[in-house]
Amino acid sequence: MQSSLQKALKQIDEEKNSTVVLDNYGGQGLIFKLYSNKYAFPLLIKIPFYTRHPSELIAEHGILKEARIADALTKSGADVAPKLIAFDESGLYLVREYATGEELSTVLDRSDEAKRDQLLVKEYDLVKKLFPVFHNNKQENYAIRDLKPKNIIYTADDKLYMIDCGSCRPEAQMISRDRERAIKRFGNGKYLHWPIEQLIEDATVCDRRVDYFAWGVMAYYTLFLERPYANDIADIEKAKSEYTRRYYIACERINEAHSMGRLSEQLKENIIWSLHPDPNQRQFIV
Repeated sequence: MQSSLQKALKQIDEEKNSTVVLDNYGGQGLIFKLYSNKYAFPLLIKIPFYTRHPSELIAEHGILKEARIADALTKSGADVAPKLIAFDESGLYLVREYATGEELSTVLDRSDEAKRDQLLVKEYDLVKKLFPVFHNNKQENYAIRDLKPKNIIYTADDKLYMIDCGSCRPEAQMISRDRERAIKRFGNGKYLHWPIEQLIEDATVCDRRVDYFAWGVMAYYTLFLERPYANDIADIEKAKSEYTRRYYIACERINEAHSMGRLSEQLKENIIWSLHPDPNQRQFIV
């Protein structure tokens, strides 16, 4: 662990006269906050968390995958994620700008309707810039897989930044490695931003369209502070029927919000089609 951190510091020429503190840990790594004399803003350093992932290969692969996505987002110039500063091709570390602000989930819960409607437009702009980078990446086509307000920061200058893409996975690998874990997710009342095919991870239909669904759920929550689906039925056929029933209820509420002037025609159509429980009907409209 120490050698990975030292290599990261050396890469940005900050071995001395800087302050590094352990900030948090994620699924693939330890997260440090660096107060640097070289940069006017704090930096984030992520290195593999070997005690949580006994296989170094798994941990390092996760860091490298996240670094490559961060690199693509930075090079896109879209200004929707913290800028990548440096990373190691072996997956030993990544260094990026530390995004300061509040989780979007917290901001939504305390905002009035007018403020949430403004945030909804920003969310739409965010995903329109994020999806091309993930879904048509030059390395591999990725699905974000965990798009939700808790993984988005609302900054002091009124911007939205995606700060966590560690759960992204190449579309070609959208198959559960652990069937028991997938079964436990289905019908448990959690993972409310996941569609049915992601809860059971059926390889025949699970792809980037899970991100369209997650965006729709986020947009719906922004409008109503409620989620359209509950994931509370463990029987697959009954669950499909219930998701269809709730979908049409959601459509009615979205249409009503549109008639009240809360969202544009295009945004209304986008949310409706993104929320469709059938992945073959689901789409994202730019």
